[in-house]
Parts: sequence; C-alpha cells; structure tokens
Amino acid sequence: MRIPFRVPTYFFKIRPCIGSELFVFNADTRNSNQLSILPGFNLSLNLCLQLRNLPPDLPFGVTRSYCVLYSSMSFQDSKENGETKGQFLWENRTLDSDNLIRMNEKLLHHVTECSTKKTTNSKRGREKDIDSDEIITGFACFDLIDARKGFSNCLLDVSRFPVGSYRIKWQSCCIDSQGSYWSLLPLNAGPVFTVQKPTAV
Repeated sequence: MRIPFRVPTYFFKIRPCIGSELFVFNADTRNSNQLSILPGFNLSLNLCLQLRNLPPDLPFGVTRSYCVLYSSMSFQDSKENGETKGQFLWENRTLDSDNLIRMNEKLLHHVTECSTKKTTNSKRGREKDIDSDEIITGFACFDLIDARKGFSNCLLDVSRFPVGSYRIKWQSCCIDSQGSYWSLLPLNAGPVFTVQKPTAV
C-alpha cells in the first residue's frame, strides 16, 4: 500500500546575515568633535545605529534595535587623542570571544527584561570579567526610522578610569514584527575615548 505525500522543498531556511554600524558622538556640545572627558566624570554619548544588508523582500519588518556598549581599563588603545566625530578604527586584534559571548548573553537578557516590564529605559553597570578586570556597560534602545536607522543615547560610568585612551566595544540586536530576536554582525569597530589631564589655567 502506498500513501502519497509531498516532500517539502526544504526543511529549514537560513536567515540573512544582517549587520549594523554604530556611530558615536560626544553628547557634550562644548566638546562635540572629540570623545574626551576629564578624570572622575562619566561619558555621555549620542548614538546612531545603521542596519546594513537588510533584504528588501524580508516578509516582516524590524521594529526596534538594542545595543550594549562596554569598556574596561584593560581596553587601552595606543591612540593618544580621542576619536574624532564620525571616524572609527578597525580592530585587527584577536576577538575576545569570552567577553563577546558574555555581552551577547547580557544583551539578550536586557531585551527580554525590557519586553517583560514594557520599558526601554537604558541602564548601566559594572562587573568583573574572567581576568578580574572591571567592565563597565551601558544599554541603549533604538526606535528605527524606515526600519534601517535609529538614534539613542547612553551614559558610561568611566569615572574611575585613569588618564589614557580606551576602546569602547559593542554588540547589537534587533526585534522583528513577529517578536523574533536577531543578533546583528558589527561592521565597524567601536570608538576610542580619552581621559585627559585638566588643562592648567
């Protein structure tokens, strides 16, 4: 006895690889051309997240994006001056996979918490990594314009950082109209900020 049935063309479909670029600006209008602060102060940032490689025939829309920014005293950079507005450095170093995985998990937890509590308030914190270095974090939420670009702000508590230049690393994700979570591929390196010595009057 034969029972006819249709064999599906495929059993699963590979998601498109959507990436994102993060553009960071100093929220302090008195020093908007550089990411620099004095010792003991927090770093206030204006953010722009741009989605890339978004397929035009995607059957559902992207409604919101989230981002986690993190830095540490161990992320020192050889660049002496703060990052110029709109310019970024590509990292050629080996990726810190442990911190990368941890920050993706923290971002997923933050998004889940926001959807449960119906809030998108940004938050920041401190924690120790596997090498006992203190990592400071900040989260931001973006309401996207035309499903491709969004704006937000973030405050990083770098008040304990000594004089020097430090890299800010980041990870991002987005939520589609069906409530699915997409981890986005970062297409540019995070900026460098500088803790500067006070100028003598």
